Amino acid sequence: MSSDDAQILTTLKVLIIGESGVGKSSLLLRFTDNTFDEDMAATIGVDFKVKQLEINDNRVKLAIWDTAGQERFRTLTPGYYRGAQGAILVYDVCNRQSFRQLDRWISELDTFSTKTDPIKMLVGNKIDQKDSREITYDEGDRFARKHSMLFIEASARTCEGVQVAFKELVEKIIETPSLWDKTEASIRPSDNDHSDDAPAGYMEDNNLLLNITSEPTPTRSKVLGKNSVKRKHDTEDEQDSNVVDSNTKKKKQNERVKLDLCQGREMKTSNRSSLFSNNPTIPEIDEKHVETANEEIFGSASSLDKMPVHPHIIGCLKQKFNINRLTNVQEKSIPAILTGEDVIIKSQTGSGKTLAYVIPIIHRIQSIEPLVRRETGPIAIVLVPTKELVQQTYEVFQKVLTSFVRIVCSPLVGGSNRNHEKKRLRRGLNILISTPGRLTDHIENTQSLSFKNIQFLIFDEADKMLDMGFADAIKKIIETITKHNDDTDKHFQRVLLSATPTSALTNFVDINLNKNSLHIDISEEFNDESAITVPKTLTQMFMIVPSKLRFVTLIAFLLKILQANKNNEAKILLFLATNELVRFHYDLLNTILNGEKDDDEDEQGDLQFGHLLDQPIKLLKLQGDMTHHERTSVFNEFGKLTQGILLCTNVAARGLDLPSVTWILQYHPTSPIDYIHRIGRTARLGSIGCSLIFLLPNEAEYVATLQDKYKMSLKNISPDDVLETLMFSCNKLKQHFETRTVVPRTAEQCASSLHHHFEEYVNGSGERTEEARQAYLSFIRYYASFAREWKYLFHVKNLHRGHVAKSFGLRELPDESNNHNIKERTGTFASSKIKRKIKSKEDETIDPLDEPLPEPIKSETKSIFDRLPLSNNPKFRPRYRNFSHISEFGSGLEVSTKSHKKKDKVGEFLEKKRERNTSKRLFGRKNVK
Repeated sequence: MSSDDAQILTTLKVLIIGESGVGKSSLLLRFTDNTFDEDMAATIGVDFKVKQLEINDNRVKLAIWDTAGQERFRTLTPGYYRGAQGAILVYDVCNRQSFRQLDRWISELDTFSTKTDPIKMLVGNKIDQKDSREITYDEGDRFARKHSMLFIEASARTCEGVQVAFKELVEKIIETPSLWDKTEASIRPSDNDHSDDAPAGYMEDNNLLLNITSEPTPTRSKVLGKNSVKRKHDTEDEQDSNVVDSNTKKKKQNERVKLDLCQGREMKTSNRSSLFSNNPTIPEIDEKHVETANEEIFGSASSLDKMPVHPHIIGCLKQKFNINRLTNVQEKSIPAILTGEDVIIKSQTGSGKTLAYVIPIIHRIQSIEPLVRRETGPIAIVLVPTKELVQQTYEVFQKVLTSFVRIVCSPLVGGSNRNHEKKRLRRGLNILISTPGRLTDHIENTQSLSFKNIQFLIFDEADKMLDMGFADAIKKIIETITKHNDDTDKHFQRVLLSATPTSALTNFVDINLNKNSLHIDISEEFNDESAITVPKTLTQMFMIVPSKLRFVTLIAFLLKILQANKNNEAKILLFLATNELVRFHYDLLNTILNGEKDDDEDEQGDLQFGHLLDQPIKLLKLQGDMTHHERTSVFNEFGKLTQGILLCTNVAARGLDLPSVTWILQYHPTSPIDYIHRIGRTARLGSIGCSLIFLLPNEAEYVATLQDKYKMSLKNISPDDVLETLMFSCNKLKQHFETRTVVPRTAEQCASSLHHHFEEYVNGSGERTEEARQAYLSFIRYYASFAREWKYLFHVKNLHRGHVAKSFGLRELPDESNNHNIKERTGTFASSKIKRKIKSKEDETIDPLDEPLPEPIKSETKSIFDRLPLSNNPKFRPRYRNFSHISEFGSGLEVSTKSHKKKDKVGEFLEKKRERNTSKRLFGRKNVK
């Protein structure tokens, strides 16, 4: 304890209340930090600051609560008023409505305050805006006299009257000892006497919510955890008189347990460990001022009309896309691509790179003589890493092609019917949009596919395709196109796009693109080549949370966002590491936020848990093992929502343009490159967005890596401030113990109660417990799979397994003996999609291969394939790629295997005959393969 703290007379709790926009936060900042921010954001829920004042030669610690004034927070919970000795009511002298609402705020204060007649100060703010003033000084003075309040006018901008207002209020409180003197104040309104046996950490009423431990009176010293209390200045006889017999001790112990229960603390008979004890220390991280690499999004205002492309394209951009000006990357890339030279484009996520190549490609195709039609065949190929990006790019092409109906575009993705795609290829397609794996599959198996007229080959998100192990597939595609072009003596143009260049990408460019390629880098004026450009409108944040507190902190932060945007758009992307984690958290969040339960849920284990939101929020999930139809449906549904939460793996991290996403939450960290692409799903094309990443204390150095190596600027968020949001749901977090109902009264108690319900819910059903166990094991596998270069940040040995298990609601540490490849994960994996197919017995008639399984599977510890039927089935063979296991992906690449079934000769002859007849009918010539 410092000498300064020892001289503090008392700690006072003061509220600042009033309508939204009157300047409460600005007054608080001016008083505590002597600063003023023109762009001060609205307070969410409650915030507070602490400052010490010298009053009549006495030092007083002032804890000031700045409360939200928005409509959604108008009726603050009684907990915010409890224990306040004073309140500052603020109105805007330029806003008559804020003055009219003062009666309501006074009524709430009088209703919920636990202190008798707390001191009130009326403050008229913004007196510096004289021209806009609506409320005179006399009006404010009459209102203050009517309600027996102190009154002053102030300006947070000029600092006039701010210090005086707070000082006069504190002086008046000090002159009223009944409000703050501990010897006169009771612990709780329901307690008649002060008990010396109050448990450790118990707060006086005036400090209950702040979690501030006030100094005890000088004559007392508590010995925590003992059954008796010694007084420093008692004589030995008096101390002996305090010794009680065993029956009295047991009685006091029982009373202490009941008191603990009333405060939401854990019962001593409980097997649950404390949520807030034995947590690792959260390291302090300096928010470095980093010179962030930013790039201007939009180019000149007249760039669209001056663009050298077909007028129909310009009209389509204005009508279909509502575009009146080009972005910088579009303005620079379109003329470069129109030259026909190979082009390499580097630009931040969300800058409009797709249209940067769509516009010039369509312009050049429509100008080809003779005119391009279906039967011309493929002219352009666009390669992208995921199915969702294929669909999204296809939709962009389709919009621009509305003026050129003779040019046909089509997507090729895994999961779609291959025969249907073959029919479209036979009829004729001019623009193919595909993943590398699917296109390679058609090269090998579709004879009607011809590349002799190819003029454009586009690599979108090229670095991701290489990371996902598509290098061999891309090489084969380039070789096939080159071979066809060599036969016809034609040259095809290559365009490569990426937001995050890597060493693998550099090698790829050196091998496959011309040495005289045009390089377009929108951020080239920034000197540091390692810096990654991010939108200026993106606010990046991080929060270091111990394992045990991660889930309750996630819930609190989601509540904070949703409450702050109750009547506005609030679309959240929540990134999780694996498919199992997505499923587990999707079910939990649906239960906790919306109160949704499974139809087959056992009523005996139901604790009536959940429904923390007054209005339900739409939750969706997007993961790698979903079918193409399911993923497309989720993608489209989320795009139409104004409010919702999408839980997803890294399958949604690249290239997807999800409209109006306001928040990116990264619950599980990933490599910095994937981090950059994740945050790129918000703040697109100049819109405002925020991102937050959850980190463990042992992962704190990750922030320094982003700051120093990638020039990212991140703000630190305190988990304690976030947990305060749970106070809005304190009545919904009450616990039932036998005949008692306990309502938590502090943020810590709310968090403990929430986690208690969470544990009861998870362990109330064997199925839910198994889901939690599988999610835990999936997380451990994921954590063990980080690339070697990131092991210094994310090493599985740094995890406290017990604390991690508690974050999944488990009360026992799961057995990891069957959790394969924990130490080093190899390239072999079995997806749940495979398991579903085996269970449904869709392909039982396929003959298994005679050859043995690959070497990595044959080990002393049997893998999942050794325990499943049809393990040698060629369709169910594991896939091998040299890729980063940090990412989830859904490329649609299937294992290429030829069927071992012998076709019936008659059926084979009839099939070939049908193909020949179709070709004659479509193309008017014979012998078309």
